[in-house]
Amino acid sequence: KLALSRQETERKLQTFPSFLSETGSVLGKINADVGTTNKLALSRQETERKLQTFPSFLSETGSVLGKINSGQKFPSFKHFENIECNNWLEGKGHQVWTLGVITLDTDNKFILTDGDRAHKNISVWDLDTKKLADNVASHHESIYKFLTIKLRNGRQCFASAGYYDTTLRIWCLLSEEEIGKMEMGSKIRGLCTFTLEDGRTCVAAGCSEDNMIQIWSAESYEKLEILKGHSGIVYCLCVFTFEEDGCAFMASGSDDGTIKIWNLFTLQLVSTLDNHMNVRITALTIYINSKGRRLLVSGNNEGRVDIWELNSNGLINTLEEETGHYICSFALFSIEGECDCLAYGCQAGKIKIWDLENMRYLKTLSTGGIDNVEIILATTNKNGKACLLACDSSSTVKIWE
Repeated sequence: KLALSRQETERKLQTFPSFLSETGSVLGKINADVGTTNKLALSRQETERKLQTFPSFLSETGSVLGKINSGQKFPSFKHFENIECNNWLEGKGHQVWTLGVITLDTDNKFILTDGDRAHKNISVWDLDTKKLADNVASHHESIYKFLTIKLRNGRQCFASAGYYDTTLRIWCLLSEEEIGKMEMGSKIRGLCTFTLEDGRTCVAAGCSEDNMIQIWSAESYEKLEILKGHSGIVYCLCVFTFEEDGCAFMASGSDDGTIKIWNLFTLQLVSTLDNHMNVRITALTIYINSKGRRLLVSGNNEGRVDIWELNSNGLINTLEEETGHYICSFALFSIEGECDCLAYGCQAGKIKIWDLENMRYLKTLSTGGIDNVEIILATTNKNGKACLLACDSSSTVKIWE
C-alpha cells in the first residue's frame, strides 16, 4: 500500500495499491489523467511515461499538493561497520538521564539534555557543532522526559516533564519561553504526540497515581479525554497507523505487565497484549517490515525484548530473555542497502544492535564506561548524516557517527 499525504501537514489523505517493484522505487509525479474522470496518473519523472492510474483524491473545489510514501524512513548509516563514538557532549558534572531532539525552521537540529541541575535548566546543544548553544529555564526539579511536538501550523516546540512534577511544560526554543502548560495532577511517565482526524495536535500522558492516560490538546492546553484500563502505572506510549483505513492507534505499556491498544479516533480500547510475566513494560516502538507486517517491539524492566504482530496481536519472537538491565528506550535506524536495526541499552555501557528484518543479533557498541545506558536516540543532522545518541549515568552524552 502507498499513502498520499498533504505535503504541508504530513496528514494522510488516501491509500491505494503500491506501484513499487520488488527491486526498488520509482521517482514519479502525480497528474490528472487526461481523458478520464476523477482519475490520477503516476508518471515516471524522467520520461513522463505513465505507470499507473488510480482513483482521484482531488476534491470538486480544487487539488491537494501531496507526496507518496512507502514504509518507514529511518536515519540511515552508509558504513555502519566503521561507526565510532568519536563525539560527546560534556555535561555539567551531573548525571544525564534524558535526551530530546528538536528541529528549528532553519533546519538546524538541537539536542536537549536535562541541563545544570543546580540551576534546574534544560541544556540545548547544536547537533552539528556539538557545542552548548543555550540553557532554558526549567522546572523546579530534574527533568524526567522530553517530547518534541509539531503543531498544526508546522511550528515545532518541545515539552518537558519533571521527575516528581505533575505539570507538563511547553517551550518555544526560539524565544526561550514557556508558552503553555498542562496540569496533569499526577506524576508523568509515558509521553507521545499524535494528530486527530480534524488536524489538531494532541499529547497523551501516562500518569503514575491513577494508572490512566490523559489526552490533551497541544494547542489550547485543554484536557480532552481520559483513557482507563490499566491497573498499574503507564510507563510508555507509542502511536501507529493502519494504512487500509487511515485509522490511528496508540500502544501503552504498564506496570501491570500488559500492553493495551487504543483507537485514537474513537478513544476506545481495542485489544490487550499479555505475555503473562507480570513485569513492568518500560519501552515500546513500532516497526513495519518489508512484507508489510506491523510489529510492536516491547521491553521490560528485566531486560526482555519481545516482538508482537499487531494484525494478530500475537507474540511472535523474543530477541532477548534478559539483558540484566531495565530497558528505558529503543532507537530505530537503517544500514544502507542492508537492513533496518533496533538498538537498546544494556549494562556496563553496552548498546545491542539487532537486524529487525531477519531477527538476528548484529553487534554491541560500547560507551567505554561502566554505567548503564539509559536513553538512545537515532537522528540525522541538517545534512542528512545519521548519528546515534546515548546517555548513561555519567555526565556525558555519547554520539556515534
